[in-house]
Amino acid sequence: MIAQSITHCWRKIGVYAGDHSCARLREVVHCRNCDVFAAAARSMLLRDVEQVDAVGTDTAEVIATARSALLVRIGGIGLGLPATRVVEIAADAPLRRVPHRNGRAIAGLINVRGHIHLALALTRIFGLAGNEPDANTHARIVLLDAIAGAPVAFRVERVIGVHGFAQTDLGPVPETLPPLLAEMANAVGNAGEEHYLLLDDAKLSRALGEAINA
Repeated sequence: MIAQSITHCWRKIGVYAGDHSCARLREVVHCRNCDVFAAAARSMLLRDVEQVDAVGTDTAEVIATARSALLVRIGGIGLGLPATRVVEIAADAPLRRVPHRNGRAIAGLINVRGHIHLALALTRIFGLAGNEPDANTHARIVLLDAIAGAPVAFRVERVIGVHGFAQTDLGPVPETLPPLLAEMANAVGNAGEEHYLLLDDAKLSRALGEAINA
């Protein structure tokens, strides 16, 4: 028998208006990668249609989490990537060079769970000091969706996890950033003693697409 009610843990301790306190997030990063979320979705599809109240959003939830971001470190700084664009976090893997395409933006090709994706060199695109992250025990591959029509990957030095920022946690963008990074960042998120540049979804997608096609 299908349960008549589902505990929406993703709205309480997950990334969908929750407080991000779920212990599973350390491993799965995002609720949509969690088997609990998947099982709930299947149950919703199988249950009988019932009368529901008008759709609404709890104002307290909106106030509690102004925005969510996947926090990573790359090029020596902390970045907050739009959580809704992140497809997957994968283990580090070797890069394969692309003949005649290795330049400012293209780092190579990379295999993520049997699928080959274009890998970008974010430190070069963003104008950050230093080289692309080397393979190490903390390095991960981040896969972003729908950049120039397809998912793209890039290596980061470390993945911290998805974090929800209240409006009071957001500050102005510093004026000393490289031009393109300054254009994409629309806030600084304060998480404890750490600070992360939060990147605008549309501007990030456009900038990466332009870098690929340059």
